[in-house]
Amino acid sequence: MSSTSVYTGFWVDHSRGAVFGATLTVPIQYGSFIITSLTVLISMSAASAWQITAYVLHQARVKKYESDGLDLQLQVLLQNSDSPASTIFNALKFDRAWRNLTSRVHARVLAIVVSAFAVWVTFLLAGIFVAAVASSSNQEVTVLAQPGACGMLEFNNATLAGFNSVESKFLNDTISARAYARDWYSGSSGNIPARSIFPVVRLPYKTNTAAPCPFNGRCLMGENSALSLDTSLLDSHYMLGINAPAQDRISWRNVVTCSPVNVSDFVLIQTSPTTNRTYENIYIGPFGFDNMTFSYNIMPGLVDGVGYQLSVVYSEAGLGGTWTPIPEFNRTDADISAFFLAQNDIVYSQPILDPMFLANGTYTETRSAGKLLYKPNNLVNVLACANQQQICGAYNSSCTSLSSLMDIVSELAQIGLNKAQLAAAGRMTDAAEYSNIYHSIFNLDSGALLASELIFYGVSPGLPSNQWQIEVENWFRTSLAKAQASVVSFVNQPTAYAPYITVDRVSAWPSSQSDKQANLNQCSNQRIQNLGTTQNFSFFGVMLVVTTSVLLITLGIALEPAVSRYREWRRSWAHKGEHARQADDMIQLLRMALENSGQGPWRKGAWDVPVSKRGAVFNLPASEDTELARHAISSKSGIADSESLGST
Repeated sequence: MSSTSVYTGFWVDHSRGAVFGATLTVPIQYGSFIITSLTVLISMSAASAWQITAYVLHQARVKKYESDGLDLQLQVLLQNSDSPASTIFNALKFDRAWRNLTSRVHARVLAIVVSAFAVWVTFLLAGIFVAAVASSSNQEVTVLAQPGACGMLEFNNATLAGFNSVESKFLNDTISARAYARDWYSGSSGNIPARSIFPVVRLPYKTNTAAPCPFNGRCLMGENSALSLDTSLLDSHYMLGINAPAQDRISWRNVVTCSPVNVSDFVLIQTSPTTNRTYENIYIGPFGFDNMTFSYNIMPGLVDGVGYQLSVVYSEAGLGGTWTPIPEFNRTDADISAFFLAQNDIVYSQPILDPMFLANGTYTETRSAGKLLYKPNNLVNVLACANQQQICGAYNSSCTSLSSLMDIVSELAQIGLNKAQLAAAGRMTDAAEYSNIYHSIFNLDSGALLASELIFYGVSPGLPSNQWQIEVENWFRTSLAKAQASVVSFVNQPTAYAPYITVDRVSAWPSSQSDKQANLNQCSNQRIQNLGTTQNFSFFGVMLVVTTSVLLITLGIALEPAVSRYREWRRSWAHKGEHARQADDMIQLLRMALENSGQGPWRKGAWDVPVSKRGAVFNLPASEDTELARHAISSKSGIADSESLGST
């Protein structure tokens, strides 16, 4: 139905608060780059975290005086460990090897295993968290609509071209809303299209088929036989997508109560003196320049082959309109619509008991093959609806009355709404004006009737006795779909109908600076759904990953050098830890093994790397020992001595 561009960048989804709702929306092609970058950061920070942990554990194991073989091996393991997993595996090997050979083997090994396992699990969960900070690339996500021609529509229908343009806009909106209502409100999953851009695909409502008659005893089926459709209070943020913190939200309620009505005492059969044609005229209030509300030509043969005809008149309380209802149908607290259904030449294959489509067998005819068909009881049946609305402030603490649209507009300034709420309420009432039940069928004629889809060559099958309720509910669903579309369209109105339909842009509204800012905020706060073109990231989650990773990586790089410098400055016994750190390094262990076999000498090179003289060569471990590899004692004269060792 409605479509709009998507805003990309930083914004706050107030569904989850200012911190956790901070959101980064990016084009889908950039999303994979961000996820890959975060994954690399997590991997680097995991390595740094284990490096830090291993260093702390290593230093904690260093003793002032002497250690047993297990302690020394554990120190070597920690000093040269490259991952928690390999550390766990090797530590368990030590546990097996040293069992019954020294004391507290399990306890010493377990301390390392538990620490390594904790780091491993922590960053395994961190990897899962990275996936959680981003929406799936094939997932429908909540985004902001990109502002465009933001404002309310102005209509210029003073000319024929303008009138046609305005009517075309209304008709197209109604057709689109009707199609959307059929897809999304019917409850049939088979027809549902790929996606809807609205924050919720359908607005909820409650149905009451035994509501009080809204028209002073005029309901055909009794005082408690009206149909009431009530949305209850709909939150502007969650249901309509107007993104705002809780204190700046409003709620909107839409109630329609309808019933077939008895107008028999307002019907006259009259003959026109000018055309000599006979009409059934219904007088329930002047319509336009006529005293009658609806006129039906009953000239014989005129409607042969003609299907349903549906006409509607509308009166907006406080503003009037082209129809002024008589007292029996007038409501000062509701906007009134009256629907006139002429069935013309339609016949039914079964008796119809529905009051709007009544064909109970009083009139019948027999067509080919002797088939008995049922003709309508009445030339015209009338249904009337009362449309009421209501707006409440945050937490539903203060509300307008449940009344006509103009009444609630006049009450908005009296219920203590703040500027943001007033701006949202103005936007909502504008959407409601052109999405009532009258506008949901206007200009559709018989196309507004589901029953018209069942006709085949002028013959309709049987209809349920509540067909009128089915029709009204479909109109109501259409009106809700129009309201959804109208709210979304506010931020970027169509401009294709210019110059007859133009956008009164918010930026041009005369108002105080604070009012202007509240209204302008409405242009950039529309939540919609998007699938396949954008991806959302939790800004809080991304920053948590980046900040934590940078800190861990920095600490991993700086910790050992910083501690070494500190110990050098303090010149304390803690140098034992520094010596152990150097001695337990794998390249230092190799140096010592070679030195002890007479191969050297060595000196400290850059980054504490032991180096020999240029060109020196060394013996390989002896192959004769089948249990433990050992470097053989060297007797070669080619091994450098300390005097001949030069710099590299």
